[in-house]
This record gives sequence, C-alpha cells and structure tokens, in this order.
Amino acid sequence: MFTPTAGITFAISAGVPATFDAAGYGALTFTDVGEIQDYSEFGGGWSNSTNKDASKRGVQKKKSSFDPGGFNLGMKLDTDDAGQILMKTAKNDATGIYAAEFTAPNGDVYYCQVLVNTFTVTPGNQDSDMMASTSCAVTTSSTDVDWVEDLAS
Repeated sequence: MFTPTAGITFAISAGVPATFDAAGYGALTFTDVGEIQDYSEFGGGWSNSTNKDASKRGVQKKKSSFDPGGFNLGMKLDTDDAGQILMKTAKNDATGIYAAEFTAPNGDVYYCQVLVNTFTVTPGNQDSDMMASTSCAVTTSSTDVDWVEDLAS
C-alpha cells in the first residue's frame, strides 16, 4: 500500500523498553521532535563472510553479522522544542541509549533503540532559517532485537 511521507512523525524517549516488542515500546513516554524537514532511509542489513577456495573460481558467501543501521534527520532549529532539547541531551549522554519511534500517516509505527551521535546547527544565509541535523546509530537489544514494527491493520 502506498503511504505518503507527509504526516510522518518522529519521537524519542529517554527510557528503553522492558520488553523489545510493540507492547514494551508502547509503554514508554515519547516526546515528539518538531520541525523535521527531511528524513533519511532507515533499516539494517547483513554483512557477508566469504570463502575463497583456491581450487575453485567462485567465491562462496554467507550472511554473517547484522547491522541495524542508522538514520539522519534534518530540521528547522527550534531551541524551545522539547523533542529537539531531548535530542541534544541524548547527544551529550556518553552512555545513554534512547528509544525512537517513527509513526507513518497510515498508523504504522517503527521502533528502535538509538545512540544520538550528532546534533549540529547550520546558520545558512540571510534568507534562510537556522537548521539543525542529527545522526543516530541504531543498536540491537541484549536479546538481539533491532527494529520493531507495529503495522496498522
């Protein structure tokens, strides 16, 4: 089903879920991050290990580790926005893992745990608004769960 981007929201929580499923994430309190202008792709992918048997010409590949990936957000800077303030707090928290929530306009929700690695400000020029961007690295849980989807019916 086609889902437009217009209406998508992103929120962050200072807590992590007790269980790494939709119910666990749903029990958290999330703070919306305002003024987001651009979302990057999100999701993870596999690394491959290879076997190069010298007696054969072909290379054998197998999936090895899974990297849950990361994402970037671009936003109009709003120093009074509670979500942007929490993103800056998370960036300055050297050991903190935060929960993140993307909610699509059709009601699909995507949860993950993140490390907020950057929150930078771009002044631009005299005709532009002050902008901010952030990069987040997604991490798996202690039980090896990365992204949790709670898809609308």
